[in-house]
Amino acid sequence: MGSQLSPNPNPWSSSATLVTQNGDYNATFFKNLGFITNQSDFVFTNRSGGVFDNDQELKNYGSFENNDGATLNNWGNIYTFANLFNAAGGVYNNNSAGILDNSGFVQNNGTMNINSGEMYNAQGAALLNKGALLIKHGKLYNGVLCECDPSQKNGTLINNGSIQISERGSLVNEKNGLIKGAGTIQGDVSNFGVINAGTSAGGHLIDGTLYHQQSGIIRIELGGSSDANRDRSKTEYDFIDVTEDLVINGGRLGVSLIDNFELRQNQEFIITKLGGELTGHYDGLKQGDSVGRFESVHGFKLDLHISYVAGDGNDISLYTVPLTNPDMIFGYT
Repeated sequence: MGSQLSPNPNPWSSSATLVTQNGDYNATFFKNLGFITNQSDFVFTNRSGGVFDNDQELKNYGSFENNDGATLNNWGNIYTFANLFNAAGGVYNNNSAGILDNSGFVQNNGTMNINSGEMYNAQGAALLNKGALLIKHGKLYNGVLCECDPSQKNGTLINNGSIQISERGSLVNEKNGLIKGAGTIQGDVSNFGVINAGTSAGGHLIDGTLYHQQSGIIRIELGGSSDANRDRSKTEYDFIDVTEDLVINGGRLGVSLIDNFELRQNQEFIITKLGGELTGHYDGLKQGDSVGRFESVHGFKLDLHISYVAGDGNDISLYTVPLTNPDMIFGYT
């Protein structure tokens, strides 16, 4: 079922659109100079050895699969309203002024290069990265507004692989954006939206500087007291580690308990290990302030406090006060 997509090249036309049939594929070099629509519920496959060049416009309402050993090059516009899957060993290249606009679901198990141009992970859309997402000169905007169902809230970037930002590349988490997962982001990140490390619970590593803006929210879930030696996939509580600077221009910190976890007195949770300098504090949360009162094993609620001078002096932790004042025990003054 299905056949090699033709004609090749697909000529430019202001009125004609090439419509794929279910099971159509490319197993050679194919060039789109015009307009292509992959229909709803239909599967189009760029097979191993296939090179699919999009110079104009591709609208994907079905499933576009870029297989192991296949290459998808975009110099034009790709709009995906359903599923775009880049397999392990598959390569996607966003070139020149190309735009990849996702209003559906994109999964990357291989390599995605935003060499230049832009990628939009729109409100209500999801981008699952399990491979390498390389942003060199281009820009990735997560959570940008679109004409979506108003019940859809966030554009969600689930990073369980590696995102590398270099040269003039940038990653912006917009107000309607959510970043989560247990992967790494190499480069600077501007957060106007929500960052929720892991997937209940987990850690995220930002190998660069994090700019946490006024509209931004950091969500931390506590499901236990162990960070498993900073193992991002095994930790019992969320953390976001930053190798360079953390600039907090206001914004909120939200904390919750999960998995029926209850606090004890004299506990500490390092929620951010910082390699550089810390600037600012979360809105309404100065040194020692309470982030909220939570259930405890002692039968009463405990205040959970914040410290910006934990660890080696500039890490961020959440802590509960000791059961008994040590100064009173030992008679220290």
